[in-house]
Amino acid sequence: MVTIERKLGRLVLYKAVLFPTDATLTQLSERSRPTLMSKLFWTTTELRNANCVVRHHKSATVCIDLTGALETISKGVAKNTRYEVRQAEKLGARVRIGRGPELTQEFLALYRDLARSKPGLLAITQSTLDRYEGYVDTFMAYLDERPVCGHILLRDAQIGRARLLYSASRRFDDRETARLSGTLNRFLHWHELRAYREEGFKTYDLGGIQEDKTNGITQFKMSFGGQIVQEHIYLCAGIPWVGRTVQVLFENLSKRGRRWRSLVTSDSSAGIEGAEAQAAHHPI
Repeated sequence: MVTIERKLGRLVLYKAVLFPTDATLTQLSERSRPTLMSKLFWTTTELRNANCVVRHHKSATVCIDLTGALETISKGVAKNTRYEVRQAEKLGARVRIGRGPELTQEFLALYRDLARSKPGLLAITQSTLDRYEGYVDTFMAYLDERPVCGHILLRDAQIGRARLLYSASRRFDDRETARLSGTLNRFLHWHELRAYREEGFKTYDLGGIQEDKTNGITQFKMSFGGQIVQEHIYLCAGIPWVGRTVQVLFENLSKRGRRWRSLVTSDSSAGIEGAEAQAAHHPI
C-alpha cells in the first residue's frame, strides 16, 4: 500500500491511498476524520453501505503474474508483440535501456513533445512526480542514444506490484521513428517486467484499459497476456457534504477535474487510465 498526503486549501487533508488493504478501506470509508478527504485507488474490494463514500468509479487493468517461469510468461504474449521484441533485440548496441530518477527530466521533455502533438493530453510537471518520491521508477529506451520512449511506474514493494502511471514516445514523429518507437515501447515493457520479476515482484500492472476491447491502447496492453482485473476507485470524506463540495469545485475549476468528470460520466470509459492520457487521472 502506498499513501501520500497533501493539504487542499490549507484546511482539508487529502490522502491518496494506492492499492489499499481491506483494513484501510474500512477505516477510511467508515471512520474517517471530519477534515479528511481520501481517494482510494485500485482495490478489488467493493465497499457496501459506506457512509463516507462521495464518489465511486469502476475501472479495469491488465496484470501479468510474475511468479511463474519467464518462458510461461512469454508464451502468453501475442505473437506480433513477441516479434516486435525480437526486432528490438536485433538492433543490438543501438538500443539502450536506462532506469533511475536522473532520467526524469528526459522523460518530461519527451512527454511535453508528445503533448504538443496530441491535443487534449494534459501536461505533467516535476512537481507532479515529486509527490510520488520514493515510490516510482523511471525507465527510458534510447536508440542511437536518442530517447525514443519512456515509462514511469508506481512501485509498491510491500505487495510486490508495479503499475504503469505515465508513458511517452515519439510515435508522432516521422514515419520511421514512429515505427521504431512502437517496437521499442514493447521492448521496454518486456524489459521492465523481467526486471521486476528478478527483483521479486509478483505483479506487473499495465495500467487502466477501456471497456471497448477494440480500443487501440486496450489491445496493446492485452497483447502482453495477463489477466483483466476489475477494480474500484473511491473518494471518501469525513463530512460527505464537504467532500462533495470540494469535488464539484475541483471539477469546475481545474482542467483535470473537467477531464475526470467527462470520463466518469462516459459509457465508454471503464478504465481509469490510458497509456498516454494518465495525467488526467493520476492519484495526487
